[in-house]
Amino acid sequence: MLASEPVSAGILETTGNIDVVAPPATVAYQQNESAERGIVFPERVAITEGFKFDLGPVIGVYDEASDLAGLDSFTSGDPPVNSYFFHADTTFGVVAVNGTIRFDEPIFAIALSEVRLSQTDGLAGAPATTYSPFTPRGLEFDFGDQIEIIDAYTIGLAIASSNGLDQVRIFTLPEPVSATALAPLVCVVGRRRRAG
Repeated sequence: MLASEPVSAGILETTGNIDVVAPPATVAYQQNESAERGIVFPERVAITEGFKFDLGPVIGVYDEASDLAGLDSFTSGDPPVNSYFFHADTTFGVVAVNGTIRFDEPIFAIALSEVRLSQTDGLAGAPATTYSPFTPRGLEFDFGDQIEIIDAYTIGLAIASSNGLDQVRIFTLPEPVSATALAPLVCVVGRRRRAG
């Protein structure tokens, strides 16, 4: 039995060369390629299972693996969250994806490593979408990828997709959010070492 239902909305706008699409049939390697654009789509709503993630809602720029040191965490599934998926896969050579994604709910957590993406595919992935066991997937900071949490609702992506899957899963927190639910998030803000 699935713990959550497919989501139908939640992305307010994108900029740059990022398109909002319906959940595709696949985001497996070499199955949903573009020479020019990345895509983002809604996955699930009201996820109540616990999961590990790479990054909480800490405003700043992340462009080195060391930026994530000590920022990974775990949520018990309370409060429930919604999920969205960014995907870029080149047809040949390098595809530069630069833009922002603005959600209608605050960002709760981000999975951007191969391990965390694979761990959350089952509970957060769109039911009719096939995800990739291909590696590497996620962001590759060594090849120029960058993610920025601009504000509570917006992320920026600068992706250099060349020989793998650049993928990010974003979890948002449905509003209204109680002060109790936000307390752990506020504590993590002071942990970010380097901004801009």
